Amino acid sequence: MQTPQRDIATIGVLQNMPITAGGGTGGTPQLLGGLATVQRTASDALVSHYNVRPVIDIYAAVQGRDLGAVAADIRAAMHD
Repeated sequence: MQTPQRDIATIGVLQNMPITAGGGTGGTPQLLGGLATVQRTASDALVSHYNVRPVIDIYAAVQGRDLGAVAADIRAAMHD
């Protein structure tokens, strides 16, 4: 199911969304709140993976410096 984000103002609205069976079978719609528990939780805004392993992305500004020196500084920060 997809709904525009602008239509989901509160968790209550989300819980009251009708869900129907896929595959064009129709059926009786069920409310999402009756099928699942919906709650707010804290989580990472962005999760990166490389070959299925979690990684940390480092963004660095290199203006006015050579890439070798920046790479050395990043390695030193990672080692700490």
